Amino acid sequence: MKKFWQLLLTLLPLAAQAQRISHTFSDVSLADALVTIDKMSDDWQVSFVYDDLEDYRVSCDISNKSVPDAVHTLVGFYPMHIEMDDGRIFVECTQRYQHKLMGRLVDTSGRAVSYANIVLLSPTDSMRLTSGVSNENGRFTVPCQETRALVRISHVGYKTLWRQMELKDVGTLRLQPATHQLQAVDVQRGGTATGRDVQDDYGRYACDIRERVWQMDLPPFRLSTAPEAFADSGAVILAKYAEFNILNQNNNWAFASGMFGVLGAVGSSIAYNNFPHSSELCRVRVLLNSIEGVRRWSSLGVFSQDMHLPEAQRSVIGIRIEKPDGS
Repeated sequence: MKKFWQLLLTLLPLAAQAQRISHTFSDVSLADALVTIDKMSDDWQVSFVYDDLEDYRVSCDISNKSVPDAVHTLVGFYPMHIEMDDGRIFVECTQRYQHKLMGRLVDTSGRAVSYANIVLLSPTDSMRLTSGVSNENGRFTVPCQETRALVRISHVGYKTLWRQMELKDVGTLRLQPATHQLQAVDVQRGGTATGRDVQDDYGRYACDIRERVWQMDLPPFRLSTAPEAFADSGAVILAKYAEFNILNQNNNWAFASGMFGVLGAVGSSIAYNNFPHSSELCRVRVLLNSIEGVRRWSSLGVFSQDMHLPEAQRSVIGIRIEKPDGS
């Protein structure tokens, strides 16, 4: 027992002296930022390949953080792998592609749009290639092995931007505000909201979802015929797109995914004022060859298997049927 207390008393002063650093980085390369952290650190050596990290821009405040925490904060959502061993920190870029989509996102007033989701899709079949997230200054760098991509940029409160782009530095992109500004009403918690407030808010929400979904100009959703092998099927899925987004109360964490399959529209969300919220969207184009297929695909049940609708505070289903004569 005596040796234990002697060891404990020896370790306590060392823990108390763990180095904390503070620094403000304003639109500098990740490589230069890590060089700065390395120079400021007495106990850690930060190692990386300079050229691999030079195209990634960072803007953030490091306030009284340990060196490992500072490195993690700088790396953020960028495709990096961090290892720590015996006083050394290794930062490695996990996507060393020659081509990168780089730029900065701002709103109509020129303010940075932080933590927007940037998804790169194949221009030919809209298959998902890769994705990234804009940083606190609106900067983004998304490496990809292709030279061109169909780019989808989305963020809560803004119109989704769809554009085919060459993968290079595209400069500043301006996001337009959503036509209807959503004001989250927490129905489950009650509060002072009236029935009319809730109804009006839901109407704005549904209108925003409808506008967002039908403006998706994606090649698979232009298909109108099915492969010959499926000609006799009652219903054939021609294209499918799925997306899942999460934001916490500070809007500083986001995740999105997309998927297409070639072989309507639904959105659901959980939205709280100043609480974590998520949204889930699924769009499907179906060729209907029978009345049974029409009945099945015009009900909510066909979607609930793939989506978390029972957990949602509010959900929207929109169905658009185009007849053979074009009406």
